[in-house]
Amino acid sequence: MIRNLIFLTLMFAFFLKGFAQQDGQHVFKQVENTFEQTRWAETLEDITELPVGIRETKDGMEYAIIITQATFLPEQTLVNAYARLTVPDSESPTGKKQLFFGATGLSFSYEGQIVGDMRLSLLGDFTVSSNKNWEFLLRGGGIDTRTGDTVGDLTYITFDCDGLREIALNGVIRVSPQLIVPVDERTYTPILNGRVETSVALKAESWNNLLLRVSLPAFAITKQVQNSDRGAFVFESEDIILDMSDTHNAEGMFLPQGYEEYLVAEAESWRGFYMGKLKITLPEEFKKSESRVSFSAERFILDSYGVSGSFSAENLISLNEGTTSGGENAWRYSLDFIKADFMASKIKGGALSGRMLLPIESADDSEDTADVAANDKAKKSSEKGIFFTGTFTDDDYMLRASSLEKLNFDLWRAQATIEPSSYLELRVKNKKFIPKAVLNGQMSLRENSTDKNSYEFNGITFRKFTLQTEEPYISAEHFGVTGEQRLANFPVSVKDVNVNFKGNRAMLNFGIRVGLQKDKFSAEGGFSIYAKREKASWRYDTFDVSELALNNVDVVVATVSGRLKLMKDDPLYGNGFRAMLAVEIENPAIKVDANAVFGNKDFRYWGFDAAVDGLNIPASFVNITGFVGGAYYRMRPEDGTMTNKDKEGNISGIKRAFDLIPDASVELELKAGVLGAFQSKNVASFMAILSLQTNKKGGLARVGIDGEATIMYALQDKLDNPFESLQEGFSSRVNQLVDMKKLKEGDKLENFLSMDSSNTPSQQDISLDKNGKTKQAPIYATMAMSYDFSQKAFHANMEAYVNVAGGIIKGRGNNGLAGRAVIHIDPKDWYIHIGTSREMIGLQVGFGNLSVKAQSYFMIGTKIYETPEPPAKVAEILGMKASNLGYMQSLNQVREGRGFAFGSHLSFDTGDINAGFIYARFAAGLGSDIMLKNYGNTHCKNRSGELGINGWYASGQTYVYLQGELGIRVRLFFVRKNIPILKAGVAAILQGSGPNPFWARGYLGGYYNVLGGLVKGRFRLKMEFGEQCELAQGQVLDGMKIISDVSPSDKSTNVDVFIAPQVSFNLEVEKPIVIPEDDGDHTYVVKLEKLEMTDEKGSKISGKLEFGKSSDVVNFIPMETLSSNTKYKITAQVSFQELKGNSYQTVMVDGKKALEVEERIFVTGVAPEYIPNKNIQYAYPVLDQKNYFVDETKNAFIQLKQGQAYLFESDNWETQLHLISENGNKLTAQPSYNAAKNAITYTMPKLDTEAKLHPFHSKL
Repeated sequence: MIRNLIFLTLMFAFFLKGFAQQDGQHVFKQVENTFEQTRWAETLEDITELPVGIRETKDGMEYAIIITQATFLPEQTLVNAYARLTVPDSESPTGKKQLFFGATGLSFSYEGQIVGDMRLSLLGDFTVSSNKNWEFLLRGGGIDTRTGDTVGDLTYITFDCDGLREIALNGVIRVSPQLIVPVDERTYTPILNGRVETSVALKAESWNNLLLRVSLPAFAITKQVQNSDRGAFVFESEDIILDMSDTHNAEGMFLPQGYEEYLVAEAESWRGFYMGKLKITLPEEFKKSESRVSFSAERFILDSYGVSGSFSAENLISLNEGTTSGGENAWRYSLDFIKADFMASKIKGGALSGRMLLPIESADDSEDTADVAANDKAKKSSEKGIFFTGTFTDDDYMLRASSLEKLNFDLWRAQATIEPSSYLELRVKNKKFIPKAVLNGQMSLRENSTDKNSYEFNGITFRKFTLQTEEPYISAEHFGVTGEQRLANFPVSVKDVNVNFKGNRAMLNFGIRVGLQKDKFSAEGGFSIYAKREKASWRYDTFDVSELALNNVDVVVATVSGRLKLMKDDPLYGNGFRAMLAVEIENPAIKVDANAVFGNKDFRYWGFDAAVDGLNIPASFVNITGFVGGAYYRMRPEDGTMTNKDKEGNISGIKRAFDLIPDASVELELKAGVLGAFQSKNVASFMAILSLQTNKKGGLARVGIDGEATIMYALQDKLDNPFESLQEGFSSRVNQLVDMKKLKEGDKLENFLSMDSSNTPSQQDISLDKNGKTKQAPIYATMAMSYDFSQKAFHANMEAYVNVAGGIIKGRGNNGLAGRAVIHIDPKDWYIHIGTSREMIGLQVGFGNLSVKAQSYFMIGTKIYETPEPPAKVAEILGMKASNLGYMQSLNQVREGRGFAFGSHLSFDTGDINAGFIYARFAAGLGSDIMLKNYGNTHCKNRSGELGINGWYASGQTYVYLQGELGIRVRLFFVRKNIPILKAGVAAILQGSGPNPFWARGYLGGYYNVLGGLVKGRFRLKMEFGEQCELAQGQVLDGMKIISDVSPSDKSTNVDVFIAPQVSFNLEVEKPIVIPEDDGDHTYVVKLEKLEMTDEKGSKISGKLEFGKSSDVVNFIPMETLSSNTKYKITAQVSFQELKGNSYQTVMVDGKKALEVEERIFVTGVAPEYIPNKNIQYAYPVLDQKNYFVDETKNAFIQLKQGQAYLFESDNWETQLHLISENGNKLTAQPSYNAAKNAITYTMPKLDTEAKLHPFHSKL
């Protein structure tokens, strides 16, 4: 064919020369047109017209070539030639595409030979597609439009005298993103809008026999990438053969099994990418910690249908490496085997197996439930977890647990037998495995011990015991038990089983009955096994036996009740046991109570006490009814008394035995006492106890006598309201004073006075509120006397509480406190206080609004407080400010001192009296105060010599007042008004002090108002003589204590955990104080430098300061309730500043800031396991609320004054709030505690109508 072309070139050069001289930009189009117009010749004889070319078919492909121009030179002829290749193209309408090649300056010799090879370059870029999912972009050259020469030969064909010699291809192979997408080489993140492509450069002899070695970037299957929940497999290969041959395949290649259905001809005709060796990365849900998992595979293909091939791999992820979703709550798993068959990018025949470590199993061998040898441990460790097998598709993973017959519940040290109905589930969400196990079966558990079992429980059944990595992490539908169990080798029957989960604690609880004597009696209580969560697994923590209770067990001669509690890591008692027993003998009626505690908490301790009551031993005027006593080592009674108190702090009887708590500061202490009654317990009962305490050397450290008495305790209900009939008669008598009907007959009064029934006073106006009655002894008194040998100190104190007849006669203090008395003697101080000027003893008698109040005090010794101010009513009647009646402002700056003081005060008030349209009120009072006090070396301003006689100075006051009002109640223009007929008051007061200087002052005054002001007036007479003392400069600050007192007292024990330590001062702090001096008045300020509280570790307690009205008292209010049985220190520190010029300057002594410091150390008692009413600031529903609607609100709350976080934060407890009705029905709510706000919130349960509910807080 080439030789024929040489001849044609020489013959038709003239005709083709004009074609070569055309404009270059039309060359390509004209070449294409020329091929269409060319006369194709088979032999030279067939040539009759121009243009002309030769074509042939080779391996099913048509090749054609034409000559367009010739240049004759002496040695050779240069020609321009163009060729056309017709190749298959699936995207062309005809199924074929034509490629045009060209070259200029091809050399022919005059002998008819081609000089060298004839290389023709592809004219432009062409895209050839084998199918719709991938294409071959061929990079070509072009024609220089200025010279007509061809440029660039990236893709070309080469001819010689024998025809087509080779094809050189250069371009890019692109795979459709509908099939696969590239991934980031580092993170394997799919690039959704990207396209997988690779560059190709090769040479071949034929178009239809191409086998190209190429490389593709890492890619993922598009359909898998489009699933947002699941991850995608990633494929990487450097050994890829692009098969474009219809007759051959790559060496060693074979198509996947089952691929035959996708073939349309023989296997040799398959075209696509063959990956002989590749790396496959598992989807993102398979992870080793945070890294992806990859492995090697072989023989995968990629063609127009997608990815096809099979792989299998073993031991890709160990049990210590694999993690599911859940963060810290993730489960561990292993991937021991995985295989998958891919067919046209679809997963068929996916299978996997491995082990899943449930969170109830331990990851190591520390929690084994039995002792095993070392080699057995290694084997056991390899068998941890549940063995599972499963299948997977493009949509889901389906697992089947195949080793669930036996399973260790390491969280409770239990061995479980699992029923076939149990299952393991594995979902995928957000490219993370979300496992879930639902277990049914039964288990047995026992305490692991080298000597003997502490407990052994078998036959515990459970249903739908569910474990997962999402909340709730662990739950159960049902737990039960069958058969008899063992606890401490005693037989046990189980009443109920339940599981509680709270935070990182899982508690398996049993209600048990322990057989103590066969066929006789048993004790009831609770048994719990605790587990705690640590990262991804639950671990066994401890077990606990709650109080075992004997309830009225008949042992023939007596009835026995009691409690036994094992203590394990108890925050108060440490480890040990505590027993409480009560025995009642019916005839004679005798009751015996006993306590015993033995334990260890950083130190060993023990203690026991007992009380017997019900005896009747006559002894002169009293009967001995019982005995109490005990012995304690490094223990003490919790509150030191035998007093029973309710939540409000009201006295409600006498305890029968002590509550003991550990205290390392106490050595051996013995107590012995007697219970008795005067004639009968109904009249008065008492208790007297002698206590002896030793020191560490065995000597006597303390001797004490404690006594308590209740008077008329059994008569309380009979004295509830003895004046009820008197009140009814009083109201009836007053109402008869005026004839209402006659008054209404007057025309002038008809619209002026309102006499409808709504205005008529009812009996309840002056009767007592029965709902307010208390349930305490009418009269209760305590007395304690002790002598401390180390301090050489004697201290005695007494308290009396009175609340008779529902409050008709009661003490003036909190909870009916009638008064306190103290006797103290030590080497430094001595004093006797029967009430004080700050807290007087007193009683109040009255009913309704009528009341008579009497108060008094007596102080003698080295601690005498300041003189009280006169009543405010005296100043009101005199028309003066109360501060102007104070006569001891200057001297009261010395808050304490030696001396004597006495005072007594009586007041009477009728309250508002309403009788029809008449109202009235009358009040009267009188009192006096006398004080003789040693003020030391103080002296008065502008006066020489010391105050009084050798510092002793007397002062006193006496007063009397009478006040009343009488009027009528009217309704004028729908407005109710009180119009007084007579309103008057008169008061007199006499005050004085002396001698040196002597001073006296008196006032007599009053006011009157008659007929609504028709006649009114006020008068006041004053008498004063002598000289009133004002302390001179230095008398307050020099040598005088500013800090008067700090409470609680130093070394006090059993202090209330709700205590707010208080500091009192002899001067008001943070306020200017004017002190007279010889050179004029000076102004000082006492600065509170520090008031802080620390625990025994030195950590500061958070709190706030709360000043009293006069700024001479400050309270430290802890934000949180103090801890039980903890030592605390309160420190108060003040400094002084003097006003100089316009600024205050610190007072210095010897070049240092003048400071006064006081410290007190005390130990708290036991914090209550409930919320007392005194710690509730406010709540909704409010306390004692009436007419609360059942659907009034869903959101309820309780605001505490001080936080009680310990009730809610302990892992050993589950806190609940119960609403208990009068018939015993209990509604449960789950409280939520906000420690930052000291607030409790809960959702009100569904309430019944007309139910009376009482809130009750419990810890389970």
